[in-house]
Amino acid sequence: MDTQAILDIIGRDAQEAAQRALLEAQDRVLTIQEQSDMLTAQLKDDTQKRAAREAVQLADRMGRLAELEFRKDQLTAKRRLIDRSFSMALDKLHHLSPEKTADIILSLIQSNASGDEMMLVGSINSSFFTAEFVQRANDSLIKLGKPGRLTDSGQKVGNVSGLVLKTPQSELHCTMEALLNDKREALEPAVAAVLFPDNTL
Repeated sequence: MDTQAILDIIGRDAQEAAQRALLEAQDRVLTIQEQSDMLTAQLKDDTQKRAAREAVQLADRMGRLAELEFRKDQLTAKRRLIDRSFSMALDKLHHLSPEKTADIILSLIQSNASGDEMMLVGSINSSFFTAEFVQRANDSLIKLGKPGRLTDSGQKVGNVSGLVLKTPQSELHCTMEALLNDKREALEPAVAAVLFPDNTL
């Protein structure tokens, strides 16, 4: 057989094999590129979706935090108004007439005194405190079956209206301040209902 013919066949076969290998390589490159593009697009889409979810979650958290802060500020403002209302009420109690002040303090004495304390009068609105008041207080205690031995200490207590009753072992505040503090918890809902009729505390 002619040697050249064999060489030509081998050459053609080699060229065809090379072309097939080149085409296969190009196909693989295209496949890899397509897969890479698809993966990149998928990652981009996943990242965008995750970022969108996180943005929604962040906005929701921020909204809830803002609402909590608003409610906290609103509650603080309401508390201040209630405190101011009680402060104004105490001021009115400080300016009651001597007769009304005497009646209130006498009622506190009847409910709380044992009957043998020393009396210290508060420095605010103290004109109710007279010898007649002391006698009246002792007489009312005797009618309740208690000792009527309350005595004037001759001393005053600053920044309160009413009396402080003292024994060697105890100190009892029959004052407007103590009265208001004792009643405040029970009164607050009613005060809030008046101040905030559509949205009480």
